[in-house]
Amino acid sequence: MAHGNSSSLAAQEEIENTVLDAVQKGLTRVSDLVSYCGPELVDVNIGANNRELDVPQVSRAIENMVQRGLLERQGKRGLDQLQVRLTEEGRATAPPVTEREAALMSSYGVSPTALQLLANIRTYESRNGKLPTITQLRDDSHLDLVTYQIQPLYSQLLSAGLADDKGLFRFRIRPNEAGETAIDEFEDLLE
Repeated sequence: MAHGNSSSLAAQEEIENTVLDAVQKGLTRVSDLVSYCGPELVDVNIGANNRELDVPQVSRAIENMVQRGLLERQGKRGLDQLQVRLTEEGRATAPPVTEREAALMSSYGVSPTALQLLANIRTYESRNGKLPTITQLRDDSHLDLVTYQIQPLYSQLLSAGLADDKGLFRFRIRPNEAGETAIDEFEDLLE
């Protein structure tokens, strides 16, 4: 019984570390955090492509971190309740970032993973003459992301003004001039 508790605590700690890292790197909407942080944190024995989100577990972790003072909600009403930011204690607890990562996030408001995704889109389009779907991008990318982790990064890139959305349902993005500049400026962070 104690073993189950320790693995549960380890999973909870992993969720919290992943959430702190994601918030530090610009994902602040709870829905984005659930999508981005959930997949890697669920123990599913049916294969890597069949992972499931554990929405309640990630939501509980976020709420626990708010109560413990690692995160704070951006407001008490409306949509502000659904966005979080790091407190001083949360910043001290979050995994460290390099100077270059901090410069990228300060200059452009996106994570290195989001910028890598944008660079991969540019490469895919250059190589194939068309924009990739999320599934094609996931399969073609060396990033270890599942489909529902890509959408929050798309949102981050669009919100930062580094990409334009394309396609019938706007599920494809393309680097715009600002995005191209960011990719070129922070090429040393990209693989």
